[in-house]
Amino acid sequence: MRTLVWAVLGILCSVSAVRAVQVTRIQIEGRRWTKAWVIERELTVSVGDTVRQEALDRTRDRLLNLGLFNRVDVKADSEGTVTVNLTEAWHLWPLVSVNLDETQIAELFESPRRFFDGTSLDIGALDMNLVGSGAILQALARVGASRGGTITYRTRWFSRTIPLALRVHFRNLTIVNRHAAILGLDKESQDVRSELQMGTREGAHARVGMKVRYEYVKEEPLWSRVAAPKDRTGLVGLFLVLERRDVEWYPSKGSYVWLEADYIGGDRHFYRSEADGRAYWPLTQGMRPMILALRMRGGTASAGMPPWARWFFGFNMGFRGYQTDKSEADGYLSGAAELRFPLTRIVYYDLPLGNRFQNLPFGLNGVVFLERTELRLGRHRAELLAGGVGFNCRVPYVQTLEVDFSLSAEGTREISASIGMTL
Repeated sequence: MRTLVWAVLGILCSVSAVRAVQVTRIQIEGRRWTKAWVIERELTVSVGDTVRQEALDRTRDRLLNLGLFNRVDVKADSEGTVTVNLTEAWHLWPLVSVNLDETQIAELFESPRRFFDGTSLDIGALDMNLVGSGAILQALARVGASRGGTITYRTRWFSRTIPLALRVHFRNLTIVNRHAAILGLDKESQDVRSELQMGTREGAHARVGMKVRYEYVKEEPLWSRVAAPKDRTGLVGLFLVLERRDVEWYPSKGSYVWLEADYIGGDRHFYRSEADGRAYWPLTQGMRPMILALRMRGGTASAGMPPWARWFFGFNMGFRGYQTDKSEADGYLSGAAELRFPLTRIVYYDLPLGNRFQNLPFGLNGVVFLERTELRLGRHRAELLAGGVGFNCRVPYVQTLEVDFSLSAEGTREISASIGMTL
C-alpha cells in the first residue's frame, strides 16, 4: 500500500514538473497597430521565470482587459518559448446611438412622430486605440431632447514610463431636468462640466486616485423667461479600487471593490460618497464555468445636496424590474445575486473585409437573478424587489450585450437591454 502511495505521488510530481517550464524566449505575434510597450507591460512572465499555465492565463486575461484585441492566446512550448498570439480589433469607428432621455421603447412605438420629444441622437467618432497607445478618444454631438456635445479621453496606463490612469472629460449639454420630470414639470437644465480623473494604473490589484471637476448648472422652465437659478461648483474626490477579477468585462472568479468620497464646494456645499462591491465564484470546471455573482452598492450624501446632484434612476440608468419607474434619491442601497451559465461555446469568425475584422467572438450565456434596492429621499423610503431571467451575448468591441426579463414584487413585467454586464 505504501509503495502504491509513493508511486501515485511520484506520478503527480512528474506531471507537475512537466507542466512547469522555464521561459527562454517571449515572442509576440499579430501586433499591427498597438505599440509594443502597451503589450509588454501586461506580461506577467519574464525570461528566466519558471511558469505554469496559470501564469500564462493571467497574461491572456490582462491583455483581454485592454479591450484592444478580439482574441488572445498565450502558450509555452517544451523549449521554453512563450508565444503571445493576438488578433487586434479595428480601432476607428463612427458612433450613432439613441438615448432614451424621457421616454421608453414601448412609447416610441405608440407615438413614432414624437420620437425626438423624449429621445436624443448621438453622432460622433471613437478611436479605441489612439496612435496605438491603448488610449480612448471619443467625441459626440447630441441632438433631440438633449442637445450639445461631449469629448472624452481615457487611458489605463499613460505611457511606457508613467503608470498613471487618466480620464479627461468635457461636456456642454442642455438636458432634461430629471428632478422636474419626476414631479411632472417641464424644465431643461444646461450642464457644463470639465473633469480630470487621475490615479495609479488600471489593472493593478490596488489603485488610488483623485478627481477634480468644475460644473456649471442652470435650470430654466421652458414656459417662462424668469431668470434661471445657477450653480457653479467644484468637486474634489478621492477613490480606492481593489481589483481581483480575472476578466473585467465578464469575470468568472475574483472580487472588485470601489470606494469614493467627494466634497463639493462653491455655490453649494455638501459631501457625497459611493461604494460598489462584487464577488464571483466558479461553480463548475472548464473554460466557461457556471458562475455565482454577488453585488452590493450604495451611496449617501450630506444635507444641502441640490436636486440636480441626486442619484436618478429610470432614465438611462435603473434597476431591473423598475427601468420605467423614474425616481430620485439622496441615498440608496442595492444588492443583487446572479447565476450565470453557458448556453453555447465561444466561436470566432472572420468578416471578408480585408484583415481588419478577424477572430470576432460570439457566444451566449443564460442568467437567473434576484435584485433588491432601498431608495431614500429625506424621510421617505421606497423598497424595490425584482427577479427574472435573461441572457448575455459575447460580441466584439462592446464585449457583452444583455437582455433581461424581469418580474417586480408589484407584479410588473419588464424587458430591458443593456451594453455590458449588470453585475
